[in-house]
Amino acid sequence: MIECKNISKEFNKKILFKDLNFKIGSRGIYSIIGPSGCGKTTLARIIMGLEELTSGVIEYSKKIKFSTVFPENRLIPNLNTFQNINYVVNNKNRTRELLKTIEMENDGNKYPKELSNGMKRRVSFARGFGYKSDLFVLDEPFNGLDLKLKNKIIELLKDDSTKRAILLIDHDIETIRKISKEVLELDKYK
Repeated sequence: MIECKNISKEFNKKILFKDLNFKIGSRGIYSIIGPSGCGKTTLARIIMGLEELTSGVIEYSKKIKFSTVFPENRLIPNLNTFQNINYVVNNKNRTRELLKTIEMENDGNKYPKELSNGMKRRVSFARGFGYKSDLFVLDEPFNGLDLKLKNKIIELLKDDSTKRAILLIDHDIETIRKISKEVLELDKYK
């Protein structure tokens, strides 16, 4: 589905990665790991077409639809929880199912300012799971999650990966290695 061929990225005269080769198939969990500042998020943004490469080529087998969950919560402040999810999903029944999945079925009328950071995170997950994309990109998805919710999200990701590709960017190497089809250690490409 996506093939990165000899891609490199330089930022402010610093090489983030050089001559990187990486493939993402149409299904499965793929992951990028590495220390802070090594370019994991930048690589994901490049794959999604949000940033330019310094050199190399990325080939797409078709036009790709992306969904994302970033570390910062990007909810629409003037929409309640139900509306925030339904804005992306555009299906009220599916939105209700997702609220139940994230254990927030009683919080649909709450606005982002009324939610804890963990609750906002869950809403972001629901939006990502609900959007029918080819590639679901999650940047540091497990940050701030308690163990119960983390395990639930992992199970949802495993199930979702049978229908589409998932790209995880994280520091939790142990978890990443357990659930990923392929792991790219970005700090090896300097």
